[in-house]
Amino acid sequence: MKIVGVTGTFGSGKSLVRNLLKEHFDSYHIALSTVLKRRLGRGVERKSLQDFGNEMRMKFGHHILAEIASESLPEKELIIIDGIRNPGETEFLRKKFGNDFKLVGIDAPIQLRFERIARRKYEKIKNFRQFLELDERDKGKNEPEWGQQVAKCLEQADYLIINDGTIEDLRKKVEHVIKELKGQ
Repeated sequence: MKIVGVTGTFGSGKSLVRNLLKEHFDSYHIALSTVLKRRLGRGVERKSLQDFGNEMRMKFGHHILAEIASESLPEKELIIIDGIRNPGETEFLRKKFGNDFKLVGIDAPIQLRFERIARRKYEKIKNFRQFLELDERDKGKNEPEWGQQVAKCLEQADYLIINDGTIEDLRKKVEHVIKELKGQ
């Protein structure tokens, strides 16, 4: 069983990468935001999820969301743990799963990410300035060490994918990761 953690900037294409991985493996997926939504309820806005995630990591350790997400995983060829936003989560998963854990980081140019987010119906982003504020917080600006730290998580990535082209371009980049995960 292989475990893949997914981290990345806001609007970079994390969901697309996750779905591309799922096409090639008998897999199970859990998002760390699901851990939070189970406690807060659905329909909660991004800032509330960020605040609650920070609170959980402050009270119970930087790794807590990854620990909860990995408590009872089914036997599958690939487990995808999506939405890693703090280095403590990566460190926990590396310790728990050893060489079977790999972290995939996704990024894209900021203007492209904003355009993608602006097209989403469920995101309530009013303008580029608001997007930048959310993006900076997500990356770790003015955040405590237990807070959002996506920039540091990207530095920990075993694979860094820059999603700056078409879906077909992204597919080719993910195929490299798939081949390595399959040992080809």
